[in-house]
Amino acid sequence: MKTYFNIIFITLFSGIVLIFPGCRGDTSEQYGQKISNRGFTEIKDVLTEPEKFSGKEIKIKGKIESECMSGCWFNVEGNGGAIHVDIRPSGLAIPQKVGSEVIVEGKLFLRDGQITLVGKGVEIK
Repeated sequence: MKTYFNIIFITLFSGIVLIFPGCRGDTSEQYGQKISNRGFTEIKDVLTEPEKFSGKEIKIKGKIESECMSGCWFNVEGNGGAIHVDIRPSGLAIPQKVGSEVIVEGKLFLRDGQITLVGKGVEIK
């Protein structure tokens, strides 16, 4: 009888662990280089003065507003605007995560008036 009870208990406990994976700690996903401890650059500041940040390494955070089907680029919305992030040059791609919180670190480029952040590291929350 005791063995039968132990089998039921272990089965139920295993089921609970599988049902609630979010309870096991940090569930963020990392792609590419590890995100540094540097401070964040506000998206609104980049959109206001893109020349100031062009050619520089920056870190932004926001929500993925749209994404290509292959996951090689996406747009990050935050602070009243959006920045286009291209991760293909770094050999990266992410799964479909529209609406997810994201942190991106990389180099900002200004080409023909278009602002693009070439991401080297991505963390999705």
